[in-house]
Amino acid sequence: PSIDLASARWSDPTFEIGPQDTVRSCAGLELEVSDLYIRGTFAPDCSYTGGGRWEGELDARSLAPVLEETLGTDDPDDLCSYAAALGVDCVPCSTDGAAYCIELEIDQLSGSATGSSLSCVEEVDCHPLCARSTCDTPEVGECD
Repeated sequence: PSIDLASARWSDPTFEIGPQDTVRSCAGLELEVSDLYIRGTFAPDCSYTGGGRWEGELDARSLAPVLEETLGTDDPDDLCSYAAALGVDCVPCSTDGAAYCIELEIDQLSGSATGSSLSCVEEVDCHPLCARSTCDTPEVGECD
C-alpha cells in the first residue's frame, strides 16, 4: 500500500515522511514497521533521489509467525535469540515497552526517475498492474 504522505515535510531539496506505522512488503513477507521515518534528498532536476534513509522498528511478535516455517518456531523469544546470535538485540518496543523490537535502519538509499506515473494503492497486493494482486476489486485511485 502507499505510504500516507500527510506527515510529509519538504525543505528544498530534502524530504521527510513520518514517523508512522505501516506494512511493507519485503522478499515476499509483509512486515509491520512501527514509527517508520523516511528521509532523502532530490536532485535539482528531480531525476533521482539520494542519501535516503529508513528508520523504524519491527516487532518480533508480529514477525515470528511469518518466519515459523524457516525457523521452526513462532515464539518471539526464540526469534530474539536468533537475532542476538547475529549481533542484533531486541529492544523495548515504542508501542508497549516489551523487549521484542528490532531496530530497523536502512541507509544510503537512492533511486532514479522512471517516467512512470504514480497511483495510490490502498491495500497490500491490490493493484491492477500487480501480478500478485489478491484483492477482489483492484482499483487505482484515491486513498482515504
